[in-house]
Amino acid sequence: MTSLKSPIFRIILVMVKQSAGDENFQKGVSSVWSYSEDSVSRPTADRSDVKDPLGFAGDMADFALSLHESTDDTSELILHQIVEGAVSIIPHVAHAAILTPAGPRRLQARASSGGRLPEKILELQNEFGTGPCLDALESHEQIRADDLAVDPRWPGFVEPAAEAGAAGMLSTPLLVGGDTIGVLTLISATPGFDDEAESLARIFAAHAAIALSGVQRNRDMMAALTNRDVIGQAKGILMERFKLTPDLAFAALVRVSTNSNVKLRTVCEELCLTGSLPEERRSRASGGSNGRVDATVAADASRG
Repeated sequence: MTSLKSPIFRIILVMVKQSAGDENFQKGVSSVWSYSEDSVSRPTADRSDVKDPLGFAGDMADFALSLHESTDDTSELILHQIVEGAVSIIPHVAHAAILTPAGPRRLQARASSGGRLPEKILELQNEFGTGPCLDALESHEQIRADDLAVDPRWPGFVEPAAEAGAAGMLSTPLLVGGDTIGVLTLISATPGFDDEAESLARIFAAHAAIALSGVQRNRDMMAALTNRDVIGQAKGILMERFKLTPDLAFAALVRVSTNSNVKLRTVCEELCLTGSLPEERRSRASGGSNGRVDATVAADASRG
């Protein structure tokens, strides 16, 4: 159980103050912010009491602590924990998903909870090229649809979405450094999203944005390390084969990439896998001499 005096609880209170966009929720939280450490004990959160910011902050403190103490370092897992937490904690939410761009007016799911409905809603928005998630992604603003069945904003999408079981939707952009990198989408089985739900969704979206940016950063780092490793291996092959310095071996690889219009990484991968450069294989296929292209490239690199 997390204490009101703990550092993690203070962090959540700060997040609540910063993330809550509507005036009413901020007023509610202000009473929590001014609590007396000697006199206040944390009540048990009641899902039915939507207007209890203290109970919600306590739930969020426990939720954030569970993420912090997770023994799994995979940020992808944290995304799934976030959507599960949104369904468990935010009133009226039956389904949740974290979506990211997958091309012009298209989305892909990174995590979802609550059954197949989020996937169906994703497919419908991709099919019709319109919907609250796409609007939230492009406008960088939270989009709320209290009752899809009567909402006129997304013709073509709303009718099959409502028939599939989505009564209301709340889509919140995942903002990192002013950029929207994804959307947290909440779906209700009955109409009923309100201002409090908007504020709570922003807090979960803040967690999701941090986790998603961590996933992307880790992937970029792994890609950079992989590129560095494969380039290093390719350089080593040319250094050993033609007695080149590291700089000249790299220059040779760059020249092959430019001449053949093939990405440098691909050139290096092919050299590591096959022992020859793309130009050499094309030369052999047309009846040329083995090794002539490699030697020519190495000689050209040596001349700078």
